[in-house]
Order: sequence, then structure tokens, then C-alpha cells
Amino acid sequence: LTLVETLLFPAMELGDAITDALTRFPSRNRLQHLELVGNHLSVTGVRNLNRWDHTPKLRKLGLSYNSTLGVPGIEALCEGEWAHLERLELVGCELDSNLVKVLVQK
Repeated sequence: LTLVETLLFPAMELGDAITDALTRFPSRNRLQHLELVGNHLSVTGVRNLNRWDHTPKLRKLGLSYNSTLGVPGIEALCEGEWAHLERLELVGCELDSNLVKVLVQK
């Protein structure tokens, strides 16, 4: 899977187990786009992404319709290293204006 640039897991309801599994994905890969839309991710799932060696290389991250993220999940997202992230999708994640401000400052 070292040549894969995009991984899509749309609405599979995999929960935090998918991000735990991703931490074992080969670090020598070309992955730039990760879609985890509608998978019931929580703060634990975001923390898994934060500790993943490949996170800084991602350019697009889709976390839309993970309403289970809540405030703690969005705050954890802001603690991660997202050096190359160009697009973050959080549609349907029930963000309030304070969380949007935190994201914009990150």
C-alpha cells in the first residue's frame, strides 16, 4: 500500500478502531487524503491520528458527520501536528463559534 494516495472509509461506523489500525499503516507511503466521514470517531480516535507518524504528511482530512467528536475531539485535533494539511472537512460535527476560532488560530 505504499503507493496509495487516498484512503476512503465513508460512513462505515468503524469508530476509533479505524484510527488505531491506521497507526500501523506503513510509514513509507504516499497517503495525502484520508476520509473518515461518519465513522463515530471520538476524542480517542483523534488522539490516535495525532500519534500516527504519517499525520504531518496529510493534505486533506475528512472528518465530517462525526458528531461524536464533540468539543474534546476538536480540541484534541488542534493539539496534533498537521504541517501540510490544506483541507479539513468537519461538516455536521456540531461546531460552535468558539471551536471555529480555535481551529482558525491553529
